[in-house]
Parts: sequence; C-alpha cells; structure tokens
Amino acid sequence: MDLWDCMVVVSRWYGGQKLGPRRFAVINQAARDVFVKAGLVPEPGAGKKKGHNIYTTGIMPYPMRSLFGHPLPAP
Repeated sequence: MDLWDCMVVVSRWYGGQKLGPRRFAVINQAARDVFVKAGLVPEPGAGKKKGHNIYTTGIMPYPMRSLFGHPLPAP
C-alpha cells in the first residue's frame, strides 16, 4: 500500500482463541479493511464473492478527529 499521513490502530480482545503466528496476518487484514472502507485503497478482488469476515473494523469520521487533540500542552 502506498499511503501517507494515515494511521490505524488495531486492538484485539483475547476471547480464548489462540491465533499464534496467524495473528499478524489477521492484524494486517483488519487494518487493510479499514483503509478499503475509507476509500483510500482499492478493494482487492472487487466484484468477487467474499465469505463472512469475523473481525470488526471501524472508521473514525473525519470531523471526530478534532475531538482527539494532542494531550500535551504546547511548549
């Protein structure tokens, strides 16, 4: 992906299912899903039928970004 000035945070609640080394692929896919939903990258395999994704992704609407300012005061 060729993205600049973008950030995504992926967190996982441990629900008893061990992912092992596969966790890195799951984290990568969850982050990519957010960028696809935001329209920043094209959807891979557009038009192909997909299975169900058990992982939830979300996008913070741009106007909400102003609510999360820098927590430290300016010097």
